[in-house]
Amino acid sequence: MTTIRKFMSRFTMLITGLALSACATNQQPLGPKHGQAVRTALNSQIVDPTPARGAPVLHPQKAQAAVERYVNDEVKKHEEAQEIQLVTGN
Repeated sequence: MTTIRKFMSRFTMLITGLALSACATNQQPLGPKHGQAVRTALNSQIVDPTPARGAPVLHPQKAQAAVERYVNDEVKKHEEAQEIQLVTGN
């Protein structure tokens, strides 16, 4: 029994020492450019709200009419989308 107790005592001290050493760190303070890659990646995903030169202009009257058609469930039907034919390999 004494050898098992010695082993358990040493094992417990070893685990306790490892657990306490995990709390110790010698990390240097973070530099001023820390996180710059993340900020750059986030900024590259932001869409610029200003339209490009030559972009089509959205007319307010047409936009309002489109919103009203959408709200009233009167969306325009496309002629190509009205009839769909399936071609099978038989």
